[in-house]
Amino acid sequence: MGDFYQKWVISILRIGKSNTGRLL
Repeated sequence: MGDFYQKWVISILRIGKSNTGRLL
């Protein structure tokens, strides 16, 4: 369960960073 949550958070952070980079 912990591993799954970690991977999910990392994926969300990656998507957020890419999105902010495109907007900026």
